[in-house]
Amino acid sequence: MKKCLSVITLLLATGCGSWSDAADLCTAVSTSITTAQGGTDNCVLDAGESVTINGTGGNSGSVVLSAGASLHAISVNGVVAGSISNSGSIIVPDGTKSGIYLNGGTASSIDNSGTISTVQPGVYLTGNSTISNRITNSGTISSSGNRGMLLDNSVVNGLTNSGTITSSAHKGLSLVDGTINNGVINTGTITSTSPASDDGVGIYGTLINGGFSNSGTISGRTQGIDADDSATINGGLTNLAGGTISGATENAIEVDETTTINGGLTNRGTLSGAWNAIVVSQSAVINGGITNSGTISSSSQSGISVQSAAAIHDGLSNSGTISGALNGIVMAQSATLSGGINNTGSISGSSASGVSMLSAATLQDGISNSGTITGALNAIAVAQGSTLIGGISNSGTITGTSNGILVDDSATLSGGMTNGSQGVISGGSSAILVDNGAALNGGISNGGTIHGTTYSIQVANGGSMDGTVNNLAGATLAGNLSGAMNLDNAGTLVLKSGTSRGSETTTGSAGASSITGTYNQSAGGILHLAVDSTATPGTTFSTLTVNGTANLTANAKIDLDVKNGGGNITAGDRFAGVIHATTLNSSTFVLLSPEFCSSRADFFSSCHFC
Repeated sequence: MKKCLSVITLLLATGCGSWSDAADLCTAVSTSITTAQGGTDNCVLDAGESVTINGTGGNSGSVVLSAGASLHAISVNGVVAGSISNSGSIIVPDGTKSGIYLNGGTASSIDNSGTISTVQPGVYLTGNSTISNRITNSGTISSSGNRGMLLDNSVVNGLTNSGTITSSAHKGLSLVDGTINNGVINTGTITSTSPASDDGVGIYGTLINGGFSNSGTISGRTQGIDADDSATINGGLTNLAGGTISGATENAIEVDETTTINGGLTNRGTLSGAWNAIVVSQSAVINGGITNSGTISSSSQSGISVQSAAAIHDGLSNSGTISGALNGIVMAQSATLSGGINNTGSISGSSASGVSMLSAATLQDGISNSGTITGALNAIAVAQGSTLIGGISNSGTITGTSNGILVDDSATLSGGMTNGSQGVISGGSSAILVDNGAALNGGISNGGTIHGTTYSIQVANGGSMDGTVNNLAGATLAGNLSGAMNLDNAGTLVLKSGTSRGSETTTGSAGASSITGTYNQSAGGILHLAVDSTATPGTTFSTLTVNGTANLTANAKIDLDVKNGGGNITAGDRFAGVIHATTLNSSTFVLLSPEFCSSRADFFSSCHFC
């Protein structure tokens, strides 16, 4: 083969002679392939050599190797070459070779705007290879038997995809034990459609400096993105507005096995997974927190799962939507989250909890909600020896079909609960339940509405509450009370069962409340009771038993919801034991219901219908 110029344009059987000897197409400093080449012809770049396959401008530049040729279309082996550019076609049907292959070699850049179609990886770097500048793809890179692109034990100074990288048998893009500087940017499509299940992007033991960002589509048969094997991403992992990351059978994003993300995980687009949308596990660490202003959803498990001693620092912030078939957010297996959860959007769990803490998880800096948190069982559950430090602050809506907030099974919530003037905490059974040896430290301050269909606050089965329940002026605490607590009432205390939220004083039926501690009712406080008949205390008329001291200010306000229009009550009926206390300190009362009146000090044992 003869070298004519420093730039060679290859023309079939023309120009500098025939190329029928089937050899190296690239023997000059700069080679341009503008017509179809192949069979057994390939391109081996030596030191300083570059190649351009030009399929633009009506040309049909290509390297199409014949079956059985057993050749890489373009290769660099152990030398420092120039650039590799393809706007035509590279097709390698052999099951052992790649379209572009570097083994211990260096190229200044790889730029594909054409088509690379192979059985093995379309682009394959290994053996400490280096790309001095970026790998850029705006065309199509596909593999039918391996990764679309495999960067193994190599250094690349940036990777940009605005085209398509795909595999029908393995990962779309695989980054293994190497370094990517200047970030990974995807505005196109990276996908795996492997029926055997695989990931759109796999990041294994790789260091990425400059972050990973997506505004295109990344999808995998299993995970959309799997960051694994002590990988490190500096600069964060970001799914931008318009970006979609999905896992068809498992997770949209999985971060595990001591992988570290510095700069946080941010979603402004859509993350969807069959199992979880985001899972952080096996001692993985995210510094910079998780921030969502888009949509995070799971079709079978949780929107976000943090488990197996994984740690998230700098909080979890949501102004978008987080939803899961089980939980919206779950922390489990000694996972930790510092910086708290701040929700101004929506968090929901379709069959379990909106936010769930299980098996010794730890959340520091509390939960702040001004949006909506809902759950089929509980809106928020702190259970199984978990610890929540910093309390719960609510100015939005926290609603559970069973319980609004559950502290259960030897768990500890410290820092108390604060419900603001616009806040609602409600549960189909209890609004707040402290159960099975769990502890709520710091009390409860209610300035809004706490509503339980059966109980507003229940402390049961060895649960404990340190601190006072303060029902502030203008606030409503609706539902029966049960367990050890001290209660200061300056708002409206509705002791009834089955009330409807928003119409607590006119719906529901009589209920029995019993607390161990102190009940104080100040001048602005109202005690609202239901009365139907004298037949059964706690069933046909409301009762409050205080195993301790009840202090009611002079002219204490009593309001009655008289059921059945008073048809079951006759003049002279007595509702004995409406309030029963070990020590009852009271004097006079103001009855707000026009059907009843009393100025007697023993009203609670001898109330008469007037």
